Amino acid sequence: MKVKVSPIVLIKIIDAASQKLDREVGGFLIGKISDNCLNIVDVEFPESKGSESYVEIDPLAMAAVAEKLEKKGMRESIVGWWHSHPGFGANFMSSIDVNTQKIYQSLFDKAVALVVDPVPYVSSEDVKKLDFKIYRVVGESYEEVDWSFAVDDYWKIIGDVLKIISEARKQVLVADSSARKLLDVLELRKELSVLKESARNLSEIGSRFEKFQT
Repeated sequence: MKVKVSPIVLIKIIDAASQKLDREVGGFLIGKISDNCLNIVDVEFPESKGSESYVEIDPLAMAAVAEKLEKKGMRESIVGWWHSHPGFGANFMSSIDVNTQKIYQSLFDKAVALVVDPVPYVSSEDVKKLDFKIYRVVGESYEEVDWSFAVDDYWKIIGDVLKIISEARKQVLVADSSARKLLDVLELRKELSVLKESARNLSEIGSRFEKFQT
């Protein structure tokens, strides 16, 4: 079986995994079978919880995503899952990963697991150094699956889009920082206004007290 991966799949996975280097994250692979080729065209990010060595996807999420795809009238479905191994490399599947993959293959016999370590990319900012592999379970073990990208110039496309996302995220952070500073200034002005009003009230009370004494 051939496996083809759309650049948008890696773009979304890299962006998501790069934001959570302290723990594993994961989600669903969306695609379809065509001419004995598994085409992975998108990803979903369901609720999940994880640690530096483990990720658990909400067990109810699969049904919710399947229902969403059906309502949209899409021909694609869940064809596997992906998760990150931040700092540990993508050249292995843990025993938990293997058991999880068995479940996916019991639901869809062509299902695959995509494992990614975003650290080499984050450290170098070179998308070609991204460490990721695709696996399937065979018996009680697993094997790597050969794959290819669905378009030409895929690394350039992925790199360019990730740069755009990175710059946009930086601009959002700058805007957020500026907004926070503005709020701090406005809050300070409010506090100064309250203090001035209190000072005026104290001054009036002092004047009245002096008149009362005289």
